[in-house]
Amino acid sequence: MSDLIPSKRAAIIAAMMSIVGGATAIAMFLGFRVIGSRLLQGEEWVVVIVAFIGAFIAGLIVSPSFGSKGRVGWALALLGAIAATISGAFIGGLILFQSLEDAMICVFMVGSSILTQPITGLSWLAMMWGVQKLSLILVPKVPADLDLVPGPDNF
Repeated sequence: MSDLIPSKRAAIIAAMMSIVGGATAIAMFLGFRVIGSRLLQGEEWVVVIVAFIGAFIAGLIVSPSFGSKGRVGWALALLGAIAATISGAFIGGLILFQSLEDAMICVFMVGSSILTQPITGLSWLAMMWGVQKLSLILVPKVPADLDLVPGPDNF
């Protein structure tokens, strides 16, 4: 039963991902306003709240991909950031619309706005970079080959 309870490390990373999700939703709507779109005019707050929730759940799922050092760690963080964005948008869309088709539309909207709107894309990239850097500082992964007992390993 204790396997179902997230670790403190996973909860910290999920909280950071939640902030990234909400801020990305805000940046997405700012990008929409810059290009003149009136999509969800006045109702954006609902999407932002759902983005916080979906990103938190996705952050719990992908938390192992953050906090590793080196190039491999950064590659894992990039893959984790992409996976968290896709799954967070899907979960948020599912919460908001209770429909698989509409949840997939949310994934498409978030992905296309990150790729096409500089405001959204650059802020997403900077925030995900920040999650990896903070993960390295706050909750780094302990290497698996950590030798706590000095001496020969052939006991």
